[in-house]
Amino acid sequence: MDEMILLMGHGSRDPEGVSEFLELAAAVREAAPAGQAIEVGILEFSGPEVSSIQEAIDRCVAVGARRVFAVPVLLFNAGHAKEDMPSQIAQGRARHPGLDLRLAPPLGIHRSLLEITEERLAELERQFFVGHPEATAVLLVGRGTSDAEANGDLFKIGRLLWERNHYGLVECCFAGTAAPLVTEGIDRCVRLGAEQIFVIPYFLNTGILVKRIHAQAQAARAVYPGVEIAVGEHLGVHPKLVQLILSRAKTLAGEGNGNDGMGDGPVERPWRYVRLPYHRHHESSGLGTPSGGFSTARSRGSGTPVIVAYFDGPAVPTSEMLLGSLLDAGMSEDLLRAALGKLRLDGWKLTVTKDVALGVAGRRVDIRPDASVGTALIGASVSIDDLADLVQRSELDSASRATTLRIVDTLATLIGASPGHGERKALRLSIAESVLMLVTTVGIVAGLDALGVQQVFASPALAVLGSDSSLANLEAVLGTSPASLGSIAFLKSLATFRQPSMHLDRVGCGLGWSEDGLPSMVRLWLGEAIDFSPLGKGVGCQGDLPDRKQPMSSAPLKFLPDGSVDWGSMWQTFCELALDGGPPHRGTMLHAPPGADPARPAYQAAVREIMRGVTAVSGLTANTAGESGWIAIQCDSPEMARWLATAILAENVEARFAGDSLFVPVAENFELEHEIKNVITAVAKTTHYWREHRSG
Repeated sequence: MDEMILLMGHGSRDPEGVSEFLELAAAVREAAPAGQAIEVGILEFSGPEVSSIQEAIDRCVAVGARRVFAVPVLLFNAGHAKEDMPSQIAQGRARHPGLDLRLAPPLGIHRSLLEITEERLAELERQFFVGHPEATAVLLVGRGTSDAEANGDLFKIGRLLWERNHYGLVECCFAGTAAPLVTEGIDRCVRLGAEQIFVIPYFLNTGILVKRIHAQAQAARAVYPGVEIAVGEHLGVHPKLVQLILSRAKTLAGEGNGNDGMGDGPVERPWRYVRLPYHRHHESSGLGTPSGGFSTARSRGSGTPVIVAYFDGPAVPTSEMLLGSLLDAGMSEDLLRAALGKLRLDGWKLTVTKDVALGVAGRRVDIRPDASVGTALIGASVSIDDLADLVQRSELDSASRATTLRIVDTLATLIGASPGHGERKALRLSIAESVLMLVTTVGIVAGLDALGVQQVFASPALAVLGSDSSLANLEAVLGTSPASLGSIAFLKSLATFRQPSMHLDRVGCGLGWSEDGLPSMVRLWLGEAIDFSPLGKGVGCQGDLPDRKQPMSSAPLKFLPDGSVDWGSMWQTFCELALDGGPPHRGTMLHAPPGADPARPAYQAAVREIMRGVTAVSGLTANTAGESGWIAIQCDSPEMARWLATAILAENVEARFAGDSLFVPVAENFELEHEIKNVITAVAKTTHYWREHRSG
């Protein structure tokens, strides 16, 4: 058998997704020319049902194939198509030097895929009567990627779909990683006056994300009872998709014309170049105007998405660090400056800078008095009641005023309950501390509101008050970090101290000032919680989130026949975890301990295991560093090393970089199922983020 076709898929954790991919492979096998054999392999989640790409290449060679035409069964030219698939082909060529192994591009923008999408829309039209086609919006939902060109291709497909059909509007959104998300896409369609929305998952196979789209559409029906929202089928197994795959293989064999895109063959229906009038424009409230849309109605009913903010960090936070993380996550700096005006405080200067500390990029916020504020005034003190009166006299709206007063009251309670501090009536704070606390508190509340946050969570590791039993530690905290007053009160007032299960949208980092060499920062994880139980009203409700997934570090160890850990196949959740995001997998920072002894056998064993694991999960080369306590990982570029160091710190594993080298910790007391596994886990997850899911 001289020639074979290799179908390369991404893989899925969903059994139905795996089954459908195999069904597609069977359809290609049946439609292939006589004597043309088909093999299949996947990038991730390989198992008994479908093997890895390398195993599939091995089978091709075993049956005598001399030429293999590899066709990525991928829609867009994103990270998997640009990096992972070519890497698999390179490995196959290196392992089988005599094999002629050729790689086709991904399926891309193609007339056949447009026609399949149009068939899915036609199926919806047959089920749901369309009284006014111009009042029907199509919402095309892609997978979402960090690759800007791939995301742009979805919008190009949406435009072509609009040109070829009679729908009043075609909008595009993503199931994850990229914005806008599904809820935002539905919200936009409604605001633009759609009476009916046809949601089309632009996916080849079903899976976790496709099912999530159906669930989100179901939740939207409760929010918009006056709008018909119907979800169509994904592309699925279709004769036109089968022929497209075979056409790609034929082109690799030199038998095609190399032009199987939009220009291949006549277009069955004419393009339209004149925009049809969109129904009810005059009745809609206009873009950006809240009118009962998703952005203002997420907390209605059970199962609707809720915007969640999760604060996490390795050290006691300051108010400025919380603010910095909000700014880094997209909060407007103007909101923060407006806090000064609403409190009617003059003579204070606000500075926001972007900085890098220990390889972590984030925002620094500094609030200082200018020359107009006298030294005597700065040194003066005020009582808690004075602060409350100042808030009452401010120009804050009633909701912000109430929240700020609650935080001030919590501050008084916390300090009054700690040793060495008097009762509330005797408590006095300096003017500088008071201004800092009030301005940052108001800025934080305004920022959370502007970002649409409905529930605040915090890691107990952030402060010493994850529980009331830790209040005795407050004296030391207040003595060394006065700026922590506002943030401690804020978190105690508004945050639930537990880890949410969330769909990550963005991450922000706020940097503080530190002289001890340890990270002084707060991370803000901002995203959606799906299937969230009703919380009540406003920020700070003590709701809970179901723990829908386990962290990567909970995966059990797998072993090879020789007894060594099989790091390369232990985790099969990289991609889904990258899409879902979530907080760090550990509650405390794993440091490179001082005084590590490279001469000890236990140290050498830990080094060997981490180096072996890093290579298995990332393909990067690891070596001993020039100093004890560290392992050096060779990255593809200085940018990659810097980004990975930042991301690994966010996983609560200490990391740093120099040039294109990434450094991770090691010590003789590192145990296989704990510290060693955590280091390798962080490298595995973050390298996958870098190659496929990072934004920007």
